[in-house]
Amino acid sequence: MEYLGKLIKIIKKKFISNKFTRNIMIITSGAVAIQALNMIFSPIITRIYPPEEYGVMAVLSSILMILSFPSFRYELAIPIEKDDNKAINVMALSFISLIIFNFILIVILIMKGEAILSFFRASELSSYAYFIPIGVFVIGFQKILEQWLYRTKDFNLISKAGVWQSLSGNLAKLGTGFSGLGVNGLLFGQVIQQSASIIPLSKNIWNKDKRLIKKINLDDVIWGMKRYKNFPIYQTPSRFLSTFKNQLPVFSLSLYGSQVVGLYGLANSIARLPMTLIGYSVTNVFYAEAASIGRNNPIRLKLLSENIFKKMIVIGLVPSIILIIWGPPLFSLFFGSNWYGSGIYARFLTIAIYADFIFSPVSRVYEVLERQREKMLIDLFGLILVLTAFLIARYLSESPDLAILMYSVSMCLIYILQFILARLFLNKEINEVMNKNLINYRRG
Repeated sequence: MEYLGKLIKIIKKKFISNKFTRNIMIITSGAVAIQALNMIFSPIITRIYPPEEYGVMAVLSSILMILSFPSFRYELAIPIEKDDNKAINVMALSFISLIIFNFILIVILIMKGEAILSFFRASELSSYAYFIPIGVFVIGFQKILEQWLYRTKDFNLISKAGVWQSLSGNLAKLGTGFSGLGVNGLLFGQVIQQSASIIPLSKNIWNKDKRLIKKINLDDVIWGMKRYKNFPIYQTPSRFLSTFKNQLPVFSLSLYGSQVVGLYGLANSIARLPMTLIGYSVTNVFYAEAASIGRNNPIRLKLLSENIFKKMIVIGLVPSIILIIWGPPLFSLFFGSNWYGSGIYARFLTIAIYADFIFSPVSRVYEVLERQREKMLIDLFGLILVLTAFLIARYLSESPDLAILMYSVSMCLIYILQFILARLFLNKEINEVMNKNLINYRRG
């Protein structure tokens, strides 16, 4: 017992007492709870809704992801801004941008909605197009609130909100599924999942930061719009290119039928469990920590990124190997025999997802170092590469298997490139700081 007590003290000293690690554990525990809920509900939901209906939801989710810049990315400046009074005005700017974006989106959908959906081979969504602006608005609202909480490092609340979202969304999908609402039930559950925590998060921010909210004024909102103009100029198209690249399989695979899209949708969501459980948690906590470090201490930023990178390589290895070896039988066991194909797709997708898992946290330095232009160019190259991969796969074979495999390999190459360039930019910042300090030393 004495040795056990010493071991607990060592673990507490090494990990729990470390603020950064503790924050990751808080966010990760929430992610674990979320995925536990998803795993409990998924085998039931996949037996209520067939792959065809799941495919429609996958298309809607892809469209919402592509349009996930409704604040023109101004919300990313909230954690970076040093002054609280300025930051709250950037938050106000983000909400104003969200309203403007949604208004424009509604007008476009009314005028050209069917033509646009047809172009993206998403005509099956025509009857459910009203879910698009609703989903975009609640996702944008949620993102703004979360960025403020990352600024204040209220990770406990972020974690609890995610759990509540997952529970609400899954219960909604289950309830509407038993009610026989079909696709409407899935889409309704998806919107509920995105919006469930907006009220409690808003209430918490209002209670804690009411004094700052009173500091919102037009002059500072305009200042924020000018100061962080690179976010809408470069980050918005970059986000569009990046998410369009990631969601391109959904639209490309629609050539093979909605059943294939549904199988891919489940494979992608399940294969990404390690990324969802740990990867996004580490990425977001790293961004919060990196934003507080800023550009003033790039050496510390680099050391932090190296430490994370080494750990992510080890953590992501086991689940990746399991999916590659036992993917198809595991999918059949948990989700039903109709979903065996998802296990095959999961094998292929693991290549890209593992690369995303280990490289993504460090790649968030683009925002911290305000390298939005470079990130946009990388995303443009990535989109071209992925599109080329699908065109070649379509030319070589009628099978969706080759298309998914080539997509996965091309995504892996993009993540590696993104990581290498992020390291180069970090080294450049370190050299500039060292040269500046050397000049100041000589002058002193």
